[in-house]
Order: sequence, then C-alpha cells, then structure tokens
Amino acid sequence: MTDLSLRHRIFAIIAFSFSALVLSYRSYLLFTLIFFACIGLVLFFADRLVNSEKIKERTAFVFFVSAACYQTFYQIFNRVHENNKQLITAAALALFLAAVLAATDQKKLPYCIIAALTISFLDTGIGAAFCILLLSFSIVKLKLLPKGNKSKKSPTKNKSTNPDTFSVLVGSIMVSLCCLAYSVYQAIKNTAITSEQLDYIFTYFKNTLGFSVVIVYFVIKIMRSNIKAKSFIIAGIVLHIALIPLYWFNYGWAFTSLFIISMTLFLGLVCLENNNIIDSIKNDYRNHRYLFLVGLLCLLQ
Repeated sequence: MTDLSLRHRIFAIIAFSFSALVLSYRSYLLFTLIFFACIGLVLFFADRLVNSEKIKERTAFVFFVSAACYQTFYQIFNRVHENNKQLITAAALALFLAAVLAATDQKKLPYCIIAALTISFLDTGIGAAFCILLLSFSIVKLKLLPKGNKSKKSPTKNKSTNPDTFSVLVGSIMVSLCCLAYSVYQAIKNTAITSEQLDYIFTYFKNTLGFSVVIVYFVIKIMRSNIKAKSFIIAGIVLHIALIPLYWFNYGWAFTSLFIISMTLFLGLVCLENNNIIDSIKNDYRNHRYLFLVGLLCLLQ
C-alpha cells in the first residue's frame, strides 16, 4: 500500500478489517477471518504485485477486483467445511488473485509459473481456472512477442525486452498445460452431477451478468483493435467456456462464476498489452462515465 498516503493507508486497513469482522459475524463462523486474512495480505502488498506503468492506482484497483470477486471466492471457501481444508482453499484463492495481478508485469511471470504449480497442488478446481488463464495469456504474449526476441541467436534483439522472455513464456505454457491437464483429469475422475438449482446463481452470484457484459465489451474492443493475436484470444475464450460444464457438474455454480471471472481477467490482461485498446477504453469512460459507474456497481453485487 505504499502508493497510498499514510492516512489513506490506515483508513483502508480499518475499513477492510471492519468489513471482515462484520461479514465473519454474519456467517456465524469465526474461522472466516482466515479467508479475509489471506485476501488482506494480497491487498496489503498490492502495489508490489501490479505493474505501476499500466495501472496507476494500484491499491484501489486491487481493492475493486477483490471486492468484485468476493462473493465467488467466499462461496468456494464456504463449500469446504473442515478448518484445515478451508485454510488451504483460502490460501489458493489468495494466491490466484496475487498471481493474476503479478501477470500484469512481464518481470513477474516466473512467479506466475510457480503459482500455477502451487495452486494446482492446493486445489485442482482453482488451479484449473488459473492455469487456463495463464496458458491462454502466455500464448497470446508469445504471439505478440517481437520476432527478434523469439530466438537468443537473433542479432535483432530488442534491448528493452528481457532476453529470457521467450523461454519464460514457453515454460509458462508447458507448466500451465501440464497442471491444467492434471486438474481436468482429477475433475473427470471425480465426476458427480451437483444438485444446485438454477436460481442459486441468481441468489449468490448476481454479478455474473456484470462480468458477462464486461467480457462482451472487452471482446468488442479487442476485435476492433490492431492486436495481432485475435485468433489465439478467441481460442482462450473457447477454452474457458469448454471447461465450465465439467466444473459445474462437479463443483456447482461457484466454479462456473470463477471461470467467468478468470475469462474476464484474461481479457483484461490482454487489453493491458495494447495501448490503443487502453486509450479507447479511457475515451469511452470520459464520454460515458455514468454508464461505466453503473457497470462497476453491477460487478459489486
């Protein structure tokens, strides 16, 4: 939180702590504080995770993302009843959030690879959501990588780019693909159709519609841009959608919501890779500020 003034930092910590106490009391489970403690650690170090060049208000951005994901994260945490397993699930969710934020910074991609392995070990369902995001994003970044950086022997290297970028991206693709295959195998192995009703998603995941609108908005912006990896981006979306039925059968609507969030974050990361898309979104915000504010409120339901 070093990007905040001391006064705002204290206010943010007090506000988050108060919210955690109220929500934990409402759930009648004191152990829920463990969930908020894990997420709180991510918020506390938000400024060190997010790329400051791409996102100026880093802590505020992470607070909003965590608030938008709260209901889904909490329902995944709440579906586990044993305290030791809840602790593992809370750690996996916090690591999921931290790794996605770290993916905004090229230099932190190696940490995302380690996170993919760790999350898959802690929880295969959460691991699948993160691995498919990392796999899709790494492929897109590899496609966007300047040709001079795809080979260490090339004399036309871009000095401003890490010479190991190509190797890191290939490693990221291989690790996330292996972890995803393992997670999917475990889901198929333990397939059991859930008994959750359709209205469950409208009761506990009202912001799913908001995320769906954001996905459509991002797709339109990407398709209208000059980004070169459009076919790979579409493939990433298709991969996310393809896995939703499998995890709905096994884990219910909570993981359906998680994959929708993962798809939204994937497209958000892609948008951050293209300055034209960022400028277009900023222009839309200036011209239609109230529509954006309404949309942001829909994400916080």
